Amino acid sequence: MISSFRTRKLVNSFVLLALLALPSYAQTLDEARQAYDQERYEEALTMLETIVKADRKNADAFLLLGQAALRLDNLEKAAWALEKAVSLDKEFLGAYVQLGFLYEKMKHPGKAAKAWQKALAFALDKETKELAQKHLDNLR
Repeated sequence: MISSFRTRKLVNSFVLLALLALPSYAQTLDEARQAYDQERYEEALTMLETIVKADRKNADAFLLLGQAALRLDNLEKAAWALEKAVSLDKEFLGAYVQLGFLYEKMKHPGKAAKAWQKALAFALDKETKELAQKHLDNLR
């Protein structure tokens, strides 16, 4: 039988090895953002799927995953990722704007209007407020 001390030491060693094997989230997210910015959407999507599997609370990663999926016309995945982003950060303006565009594209005017209403509520600048209001007016 293994002693309690030895068991803890063994578990700690495994945890340390697991942490060392994980990629740096910031670096990986930056790499995914760079791939996205260079229009390498498939590559960005693959990186982002790995990131969100390891960090289920990274709203920024879910936003970028949603944007990449939208660029690849994977609308269901985009909706899932963007909805996850706003569930993690209830005031995530960028995710609400993307959801507004996405739901318009998916022909879901009710959902689009809700997203644009949230965007309007959280927008701080005049340009974003006008964009949200324009889309709300067009949905009526």
